[in-house]
Amino acid sequence: MKKGSFRCLTRLVLGLAVAVFGVGLTTARADSFTTFSVVNGVFDSTASAASLTGTITIDTTTDMISAASLTVSAFTGFTATTFTFANLTSQSIDNGSTSNAYFADFVSGTSILQFVFETTSTDGSLTGYNGGSLCNGGTSTPCGDPTELTFTSSASDPTSFSTSGSLAAVNATAPEPGTFLLLCSGLAGLALLRRKRLAANS
Repeated sequence: MKKGSFRCLTRLVLGLAVAVFGVGLTTARADSFTTFSVVNGVFDSTASAASLTGTITIDTTTDMISAASLTVSAFTGFTATTFTFANLTSQSIDNGSTSNAYFADFVSGTSILQFVFETTSTDGSLTGYNGGSLCNGGTSTPCGDPTELTFTSSASDPTSFSTSGSLAAVNATAPEPGTFLLLCSGLAGLALLRRKRLAANS
């Protein structure tokens, strides 16, 4: 191969490596997630009782709920229902005068699961949320520490339910290095190696 042609090829490879490197950096900045599992979740009243099981996942990069699978078991007049991310109709920050909270409403038919995450962040986001006890949010004086939970359905009155249990972190996942980042490193290395060999032979 002629020297001029090789130089053009080297520039092309290096240019491709730089472009792929940029894509690799974007890929490497993928979001991180923490999944919380419901432990001993119970809705209890004088008429009936139901359990709450499942998981909820928080994107710790955007500080928003990104996945969920929460099941309320059957009780008198109510059929067991699973609430997924598709049932998450709203999630929002509420900056109150005395505390900051993050609201999340899961709706399936006439049934609603409402979480109120009391947070320590100044903007009321889910930054730094670590799980903890679940408590009754369906009273005139909600508990507020650290996670209120209200369950409403056509067969239940939320004010008659007391809530117990907790949300415990079961895993936290961090993004792996981007595939494109590894690829561009290899391309750049090959180009430099070839250039050194050419310089040694000239």
